Amino acid sequence: MPLLISISKGFSKSILLLFLLIAFMQINAADCAEQTYYSIHLASFKNLRNANAFVNKLKIKEKVVFWKETDIPGKGIFYRVYLGKYSNKAEALEFWEKLKKAGVVSYYGIPLLSG
Repeated sequence: MPLLISISKGFSKSILLLFLLIAFMQINAADCAEQTYYSIHLASFKNLRNANAFVNKLKIKEKVVFWKETDIPGKGIFYRVYLGKYSNKAEALEFWEKLKKAGVVSYYGIPLLSG
């Protein structure tokens, strides 16, 4: 009888683990959809080290600063540095105008990004 009990316990554990695995695999489609947002394009670099150095140098705590790799036809790979993730263009424009007044940006660049 002890053999049947240990098989039963092992089987129960296997079923439980399988159930948990299936539960974790149930992914909400909305979570998988690419999120879109507006961001302020600050600079572009040909060299990834320069892009990283620029990102690390910025001290803006309330905004996320990041770079994205971009393949520009005829020019190659560039690393564009962005500031902030805004749900609408008006919010991004408002912050861009503050940066423009402070002399941080010299051109208008607020693309819609995904990821």
